[in-house]
Amino acid sequence: MIQEIDQSNALRERNVYGERNVYGISAAYRHCFTKVVCLALAVLLPPSVLAQEVQDPAEISRTTLGEVNDLPPVPKGMIVRFDGSAKKLLSNDALGDWDQIDFAGGAESEVADGVLTIKSGEMLSGVYWDGANLPKNNYEISLEARRTGGLDFFCGAAFPVNESHCCLIVGGWAGSTVGLSNIDDKDASSNATTKLMLFEDNRWYKIRIRVLPDRIIAWIDGGCVIYQNIVGKKISLRGDTDLLTPLGLCTFATTSEVRKMTLRRIVPLANTVTKDDGPKNTRLSPKPSSK
Repeated sequence: MIQEIDQSNALRERNVYGERNVYGISAAYRHCFTKVVCLALAVLLPPSVLAQEVQDPAEISRTTLGEVNDLPPVPKGMIVRFDGSAKKLLSNDALGDWDQIDFAGGAESEVADGVLTIKSGEMLSGVYWDGANLPKNNYEISLEARRTGGLDFFCGAAFPVNESHCCLIVGGWAGSTVGLSNIDDKDASSNATTKLMLFEDNRWYKIRIRVLPDRIIAWIDGGCVIYQNIVGKKISLRGDTDLLTPLGLCTFATTSEVRKMTLRRIVPLANTVTKDDGPKNTRLSPKPSSK
């Protein structure tokens, strides 16, 4: 097939000098016709139209390009501008702005060399943010987490969503469930965001959570695993995880480590999408990441 395409392109190149091409029209005739059309437009169209400036490419939306080039539109919220630099949320050798949560049967947490270790308790163990005020939307949290012991979720990340809070569960319900708790009072195991994924012990996973006024988007190792429209939805936390507010990290009967946690404010780009149909290339299995 590649050889046939190359021969066809070569044939078209030879047709520039007047040979009859594969469409049955001489390239020379086409060239003359184009000149005639351009001259006619120059005579008939008013100067104001001809003098219009070309639109700045940076202002042309991807949706417009999709209409021109027959490309699918980019789902809303997938393209954003970051407002300022990333804020580091973990210190190097202390909990810093984080406080231990007194879960019943919970274990202690500690920070060393920039890595937060949440030790396994009987059920929930974790920490909550006690630092500066956090945005309620238009922001993105990024972190890396890994499970070093246990069989349940190694990353329960609670975060603000407008006037409420939600929690991303990674590796729950015997170690394989990913989802948001709660959407309309349904937890990560039983709502539209529920996914089943395989996670390896002692492997770092890159996790990103993007919160916009009307949706929550999450990635694991670069693959979009959650794209949830929250307009008209009840967003809440499940059970004792309400102790994680305004921002928190927890595990369930599992020891985990978290590092490289940052927060960046974002400003959604205007006019990037007119159709809200979710990502076209959602990948549910995380790709390998460097350890």
